[in-house]
Amino acid sequence: MTNIFAPLKRYFLSLFFTLVISLIPYIIVNDVLAVVLSAVSIIFSIVQIHAIYCMREACERIRKSFNFFILSLVGMIITLITAILGLYSENVGLALISIFIMIVFACFSIAANFQFIWGLDELVIKNGYNYPQGKIKWMFWLTIINGLITGSLANAGATVQALIIGTVCSVCSLWLLYEYLQAVNEKENKQI
Repeated sequence: MTNIFAPLKRYFLSLFFTLVISLIPYIIVNDVLAVVLSAVSIIFSIVQIHAIYCMREACERIRKSFNFFILSLVGMIITLITAILGLYSENVGLALISIFIMIVFACFSIAANFQFIWGLDELVIKNGYNYPQGKIKWMFWLTIINGLITGSLANAGATVQALIIGTVCSVCSLWLLYEYLQAVNEKENKQI
């Protein structure tokens, strides 16, 4: 059995801080701050990828998720660069390219999350965690629900409602991962 508690805890903490950072633009509206927060989000994505790299031997799905996470990180960096260039040059074409790139690499991010979360679910039985099998998969479904509902609400101009629903979905996902993390910690401490 591969011990995953330490890297999974780093992954959890980076998700938590990413959620906190994502709420700042709703409090302070500033284009430069938005770019800085995007850069900080990339740093937390690197922490997540490193955590997954450390867990990659736990199962094949987590190993596959690592490759998809690398592709999504490259997409985030490219999107950030095109967004910065579009912001300073006020080029509409560049902004459209940025949106297209963001959509393409969002698909890689979805695939990465799917592989990772399904990998965590496989480890419930494989490693004997005291956690209901299938429960962690709700993290993935909450992410999809969050994206669809908040995207629709934001396009309809209901920014506050999108923020509330997005935050609730993210907090629920974090809670599921926290419970899973406690089960992993309990099992790995019994081994020692």
